[in-house]
Amino acid sequence: MMTWSMSAWANADRTSSSPVAPNRATRIRAHIPVGSVADEATSGASHPIWYGPAMAEVETARLLLRRWQQDDLERLVALHSDPLVARFLSLDGLPWPRERTVRAADHFLRQWREYGYGPWAAIDRRTGRWLGEIGLNERPDWPGPHKVEVGWELHPSVWGQGLAAEGGRAALRYGLEVVGLERIISAARADNAASRRVMEKCGLVFQEELTFKGAQVVWYAVDAADWHANQITANQ
Repeated sequence: MMTWSMSAWANADRTSSSPVAPNRATRIRAHIPVGSVADEATSGASHPIWYGPAMAEVETARLLLRRWQQDDLERLVALHSDPLVARFLSLDGLPWPRERTVRAADHFLRQWREYGYGPWAAIDRRTGRWLGEIGLNERPDWPGPHKVEVGWELHPSVWGQGLAAEGGRAALRYGLEVVGLERIISAARADNAASRRVMEKCGLVFQEELTFKGAQVVWYAVDAADWHANQITANQ
């Protein structure tokens, strides 16, 4: 479990209707003890997570998660064209055409401009390698009332190392405890067992299976009240 404390200069608005503005400074330090999801591939002392001003950068045990930038586009295009990634990224299992990835990246940037949060570029802290994207992402086409999703798209070479869960938990903590979202969802194709395991490791709870855009999709969620209650219980 994570334990953390808010620094003295944090001044973010935590109401669900008032996302953190990009020019507001928020700094949070979280410690992850050995054996937690974020530390499952490491050993030694607990590792801090640093949430920088308006979430421009986050550091977990193994990841640097930074604000999405325009020059991340070509790497994302390459990731979305990888057949292994596209198999579960797309509802039809096909690689994304460049135009679709460009629209997605524009949506990432717009969220950062308007809300002060959005997907992060995931960087290997040790090597500096660009690994993919992790973080919060608004899904306007989702049929439910809560449309902010936590998600992850990582290069296949780093699958199975616990990095998606490590970054996903950092995103959930920020969205629920700093931004003040009431609920965060996560959706995947029903046959995407690996992504479903990550959702469960992050503390998301299965809601239902439904037909979405012609495909069978499952979605998970965590409510702020349940998240906070779990943190209190864990720290007792």
